[in-house]
Amino acid sequence: MSESKNQQQRTMPEFASREEEAEFWDTHDITDYWEELKPVKVNFSDSIDHAVIVRFDLDTFNELLELGRERGIFVDALIQTWIVERMKEITAAEKAQATAPDSRNPAMSSSE
Repeated sequence: MSESKNQQQRTMPEFASREEEAEFWDTHDITDYWEELKPVKVNFSDSIDHAVIVRFDLDTFNELLELGRERGIFVDALIQTWIVERMKEITAAEKAQATAPDSRNPAMSSSE
């Protein structure tokens, strides 16, 4: 006696990687796991009005492609993320430097 599709109790497994998860969903129907799915809130950025072309040699570009694949994102999203992160780092470092006492200027030094 076999159970009908609706009566079968299925549990989504834990995945060790995106590749493992992709292979699983290639052979399974998401509707079999509908009850386990939870809605998520998605925020979309405002429209991006500007684009920049950046040229890379073939080896660098292939490395970027591989890094993007490993992270499950397109190479342009990877590059955009890195640029924004670096800009935030630079801004934070500049703010920290602007508020730090200047040891070269005796008037600003707290050692007096």
